[in-house]
Amino acid sequence: MILGVLGTLAYIIFFIIIPGIGAVHLRRRWAAFRDLISVYTKLPVLEYHNIKLGEQYSFKGRLESIKADNILWLKGESLSININLKDQDIYTVSHTNESIYKTNWTDISSIIEGTQFIVFGFLTYKNGNPFLTGNEVEPLLVILSENEEVNFETLLVNGRDKNELWNSYSPYSYITGVLLLIIFSYFSYKTSFDKLISFYLLLIAGTPFYFIIPPGLIFYLKYRKLWDKSVRWSILSDLKKFRDDYYCADKYRKISKSRERVSLLYYLLGYICNISIAGVILYTAFQVILFH
Repeated sequence: MILGVLGTLAYIIFFIIIPGIGAVHLRRRWAAFRDLISVYTKLPVLEYHNIKLGEQYSFKGRLESIKADNILWLKGESLSININLKDQDIYTVSHTNESIYKTNWTDISSIIEGTQFIVFGFLTYKNGNPFLTGNEVEPLLVILSENEEVNFETLLVNGRDKNELWNSYSPYSYITGVLLLIIFSYFSYKTSFDKLISFYLLLIAGTPFYFIIPPGLIFYLKYRKLWDKSVRWSILSDLKKFRDDYYCADKYRKISKSRERVSLLYYLLGYICNISIAGVILYTAFQVILFH
């Protein structure tokens, strides 16, 4: 009984909670970047003629030098500014301008002079030096890009993860869950008179595979098709919001959510179909092993 409870907990933690946390993390990270871009790309460019303390600006410049305490000097076309990158998240745009990667300044081991930065923040002065900074509500946004022009609409189209359910947490979580459940099933079979618990643990150990093998694969393919449509509608919503067309943005977002819910239903149907078939096969095998 204890192994059955532990197995159920392992199932919930490694097959539902951890991959779910990864999916939520990816979606929130993308939503945060999307919302920042939608607001910040409309900011005026920081130049000599429009300097006003406390106002928000966008600034494009290249790395001139790195000072102590994570402070960088950036040189633009007409002026230079400082930014403090302590614990700062940084977005790096790919050379193709089609994808973007998030990291933290503490994880960047080296950076060369002349690297191009695009920065969005509030203009302040510290010890007589101009800084772009952020706050808790409107944080400093720092983008690294070697492209002369960054097409933010292209980033909105290509930058989002196409399937948040498969994320960096998923493979490790699934492997751990499968191994634990197989071990629990083995010890339950060896130590318990009631072999049904061992059967139950072995059955749920196959969870990661039930989505992608026939006949449930048919439902999985339908899920992928609808999920991709949901993502496309979501991207259209982001683009409309970026262009200040909030009516269409809200309309497309609702369509996206509707497609997403239906796709998840197919996802679950495929799982139920395959786990039911696997249950019949495994139960038959257990009967043969036990009584022959």
